[in-house]
Amino acid sequence: MSQFIQALFYSFIYIFINIGCGYSWLFFWNGENNMIPIIKHFDLISTVLHTIVVFSFLCCLRGRQFLTIKKATFRYYTYGFILGCLLFATNMLLQSHFNPKIILELDPWSSFNFSSAFLSKALSLVLLIPLVEEFFFRKYIQGNVLKKGNPKLAIAVTSILYAMVYIGFESIAISDGFSPAYSSAVFAFVMGLFLSILYAKTKSIGPSLIAHMTCNALTLVL
Repeated sequence: MSQFIQALFYSFIYIFINIGCGYSWLFFWNGENNMIPIIKHFDLISTVLHTIVVFSFLCCLRGRQFLTIKKATFRYYTYGFILGCLLFATNMLLQSHFNPKIILELDPWSSFNFSSAFLSKALSLVLLIPLVEEFFFRKYIQGNVLKKGNPKLAIAVTSILYAMVYIGFESIAISDGFSPAYSSAVFAFVMGLFLSILYAKTKSIGPSLIAHMTCNALTLVL
């Protein structure tokens, strides 16, 4: 039981780091007349800060050698890519059911350009977010905190904790319908479940990282 409490505790720390890095730094920004460049790169700045703090936290807990990726066989990387495509399709199905307006407003490839704002968002969504989430939830929570328990239970608990990150605080106040944040949490649980299974099979975050990056990349450009 103590390992599950520990996993929950560290997950809450992760959430608070996420919130803090996402908004707190704005209070120290005095450039009120020059906010446009900052707003354009808000996601990247927040994600970089979040990544630095989480990786520093993991280094304090496990040492710098923890931030390495164990090699897996090539077929598992292929499975990861295929899984990423299937997860993207699953997300579209969930969104079409719970938030049909979002799907109707989609304009494929409309956001695909090489502007600084797009490249900033791509770096954040496709590289940094998958890296920090796979290291924290798959390698640390599932692979370390919960490694002594039942592997299937570890997969389920890790997936639930991962989904918690995607439940926005604003969703608690919404009682009518199924809010976008809750639908994101449902998908996060499904995604976390399959990524955790892949990690359990390979003992490497490499394939799950490929799946995560593929899903996010497709979400960004389509």
